[in-house]
Amino acid sequence: ARAPGLVWGLDRYAFRTVQSLGSLHYAPQENTKLARLLASVDILEPLSYDELRRVRDALEERAFGIGDFVAKQGETPEDGDDALFIVVEGRARVVRSAPDQAGGGPADIATLEAGQYFGERELLGRHARAASLIAVTDLRCACL
Repeated sequence: ARAPGLVWGLDRYAFRTVQSLGSLHYAPQENTKLARLLASVDILEPLSYDELRRVRDALEERAFGIGDFVAKQGETPEDGDDALFIVVEGRARVVRSAPDQAGGGPADIATLEAGQYFGERELLGRHARAASLIAVTDLRCACL
C-alpha cells in the first residue's frame, strides 16, 4: 500500500449471516411497505421490530387471480395447507359451508383487504380450515 489504510476482514459465516438478513422474497422498496403493513396486523402487534423483521424475511409472496381459492375449508396441515395469509393487495371473501346445509351455497363470513389475515388457527395447532378464502380481485398475499 502506498498510503496508510484500514482493511476489514469478514469470515464466511459472518458474511452468510449478514447476507441472510436481507429479504429473499421482496425487493428493497417493498420491504418498507411490507414492514409497515406487518406492523398494522393486530396479531403481530406484540412483536418487536427485530421479530417483525424476521417474520418479514420468512414470508413468501403468492398471487391469485379473481375466483381462485387461496385456501379451502376442511384442508389440514397434512394436506400441505398450514399457511397464514396476510392480504398485501386486493380483496378476498371468507366463506363457509355448514355440514348440514342442504342445497344452499356457502355463506359469506367476511371480506378481507390489505392488512387483514386468514389462517391463524393453522399456526396455533393442527386444525382443519374452518372456512375457505376466495380471491374477489387480483390478490397478493404474504404467506407464513
